[in-house]
Formats: sequence, structure tokens, C-alpha cells
Amino acid sequence: MCCPSLARGACLCGAEEEEEEEEEEEEEEEEEEEEEEEEEEEKKKKKKKKKKKKKKKKKKKKKKKKKKKKKKKSDATTRRHL
Repeated sequence: MCCPSLARGACLCGAEEEEEEEEEEEEEEEEEEEEEEEEEEEKKKKKKKKKKKKKKKKKKKKKKKKKKKKKKKSDATTRRHL
């Protein structure tokens, strides 16, 4: 017991209040850490999604270029036959 009044149910020295404040601070810190972790995960997902989108766009561009080259080649052969 921190003080004799605790036997009656009320602490006069304020030790209980300090403990409650410390617990609240710890809870707040834990919540902040969780929020930061969630934000980091969201950033990673966004970055991964953006990278995937960029890769897909590059692949599409390459496919289009290949198709255009193939079309040019076929045009040249048909001209010779005419």
C-alpha cells in the first residue's frame, strides 16, 4: 500500500492516477505504432500497384510496336507482288 488511506479505498498520494496516465500513454503509443504500420503497408501496396501498372503499359507499348513493324513488313511484300 502506498498510503494508509488506501485501506479505506481512496489514495491521497496520487500514485493510482500516475499509473492510469502511464497506461493511457502506453496505449496511445501502441495505437500510433499500429497506424504507422498500416500506412507503410498502404504505401507498399500503392507502389507495387503503380509498378505493375507501369510494367503493363510498357508491355502494351512493346506489343503495339511489334504489331506495327509486322504490318509494315507485310505491306512491303504485297507491293512487290503487285
